[in-house]
Amino acid sequence: MGAIIKNYDGLKKKVYYSKGKIIHNTKGPAVLIYAENPYRLVRKEYRVNGILHRTNGPAIVEYDRNGNISKKVYYYKGILHRDGGPSIVDIKNHKFVYFIKGSNYTRDEYNKKMLKFKLDNL
Repeated sequence: MGAIIKNYDGLKKKVYYSKGKIIHNTKGPAVLIYAENPYRLVRKEYRVNGILHRTNGPAIVEYDRNGNISKKVYYYKGILHRDGGPSIVDIKNHKFVYFIKGSNYTRDEYNKKMLKFKLDNL
């Protein structure tokens, strides 16, 4: 496994590769993007075999200028999906978007589908 660092438009991107594919660093994300002025973390991406994926948290985490999390995006095998709440949590803009297996739902639709799923799997 190796890491490649690329610079573009005032950002530094560190990408972990193995066998030609972007992968999780065993200790963290596959992609880290930093702003250079001031130097700070802007975004983390978790990937498996190049595909956005994470089972125990968001696959994408974005940070504001103060280092606070501003956005979380949940992917499962490259598809927007989350069982326990909104798949897109835009903290900065107070927006929450719900997806199940790539399909977008309102909050009420999402809650009904998740309740039905839980009842069907008792």
